[in-house]
Amino acid sequence: MLRYQIDYNIQNPYVSQYVDQFTNIQLSDVKGSIPFTTKNHVVQILKDGISNNESYSQVADKIVGLDSFLFSQERAKLIAVREMGMAYEYGNRAPMDQLR
Repeated sequence: MLRYQIDYNIQNPYVSQYVDQFTNIQLSDVKGSIPFTTKNHVVQILKDGISNNESYSQVADKIVGLDSFLFSQERAKLIAVREMGMAYEYGNRAPMDQLR
């Protein structure tokens, strides 16, 4: 029986370019409930996760570890998937845009 795994080892300079510009992530922030420093920590966790080829779950665990009151496992996974997915999508799209 064959088993497949997702490989997060992506060496794409466009993903790195997107991550270097990672400053404004989409966090629901009802009445300022997420401090600015916490947002910056989440951004750094996302950057490190992409740089270290970590999975969405590994990054989500680190976000939960930052503040388990603000970030449930489900919310952290949603953040990781969305933000890292945007970087990977940009990395795939940017070369195509340059051909135009």
